[in-house]
Amino acid sequence: MGVTTVMEIYGVSREYGSPLRVVDFVLNSSSLLYNLRTSSQSLETSSSKFHFNNTSTLDTYPLPLYLPPTAPTNSPEIMTLHNSKIRHLFPTLPPEIRNEIYAYASSSSQNPATINGLPFATKTYNYSQTSVVICPIHTGNPSLLALQRYGFLEAKEYYSWLMVHAIQIRISVVFKGHVGWFSQKHWEEKMTASLQKLVKKYPWIGTAAQRDVRVLWDAKMESMAAKPGRAAEIVNAMVKTLVGFQDPRVRARDGVVSVRFHIPHSFAAAKVLHGWQFGLETFLGARAAPEARVERREVTLGDVVKRGPAKVTERFLAVPGRVEEKEVIVVQNGRVEWTSGTEGLLVMRRIVQEGRSWQEMVAVDEKGPDCWRLCPLRAECGDAEGTRGV
Repeated sequence: MGVTTVMEIYGVSREYGSPLRVVDFVLNSSSLLYNLRTSSQSLETSSSKFHFNNTSTLDTYPLPLYLPPTAPTNSPEIMTLHNSKIRHLFPTLPPEIRNEIYAYASSSSQNPATINGLPFATKTYNYSQTSVVICPIHTGNPSLLALQRYGFLEAKEYYSWLMVHAIQIRISVVFKGHVGWFSQKHWEEKMTASLQKLVKKYPWIGTAAQRDVRVLWDAKMESMAAKPGRAAEIVNAMVKTLVGFQDPRVRARDGVVSVRFHIPHSFAAAKVLHGWQFGLETFLGARAAPEARVERREVTLGDVVKRGPAKVTERFLAVPGRVEEKEVIVVQNGRVEWTSGTEGLLVMRRIVQEGRSWQEMVAVDEKGPDCWRLCPLRAECGDAEGTRGV
């Protein structure tokens, strides 16, 4: 079956006016070839059945290698690919349509966030009463990526496209120090130096458009009363430093920054008792990256921590203490997920997008079980007039 015949079946014109109609065929083909990986012989036999025209097969049809401007064409990896036996999935599609296919394959909500194929999983920095974890991810199509090992040119090309266009940076911060003793300047100097080294070693981190930062507040409880509103000042300064290692051109064109300030249940309960101020209005009104196309800021409230069953011995009753999850990012079998340590009720969300801004919140029953701890935090977020419900 020739490419022209396949494209006519899927409604794609000779001028390639509607390229996304052929995406299902491409991805299904890559999944089929990936599943036929038991041996090179079976893969070769199966591949030979996919004729894209009357005279050429996947293995023999010539195709110029497309690479983004930042990819070195003389790298050992690319030269090895050129010199090896190259297979093709869709050899007659031009680069513009292949890029459309790669973008479509990477935007599927069914693809899990993963670190597969990336040079490192996480980088952890423990500085000045904080723990920072930086984790790059992508949501690329795993079947298409898996075909790199079998010499499929489009699979290698897809990986190159991912590294330039589809990498996201997840950053978790756990603040576990004393509010009054925390030195912002000292932390910023050490963190900036580490980030500069990281970006120098992995330049693609600086060109990633999306930054997702979650801050888990776990400060010393007794230090909260010392400086009202200091919590928001600390969080704002840390987030500004962490999202600053981004190419300003990428930020202005495609930059999306998401920041979550998570307050555990124990701090919300203590606020009700002692009247502490976190400075949430200041947090929501700040901008970590004013040039970014979109910036989302939200405050969330942790769920009530349930106690485990008490253990009874002959001499005493042991009451287990409350344990709140302090890990924010977990990587398992190549998949990356946020833990429940930063999940909970939405207190308030503020979105700034291309000059427009609005706030969102979830309606809460004033007589409900969560109002006693949620409403004081929401009142601290400022004027809720014009806030949208979600």
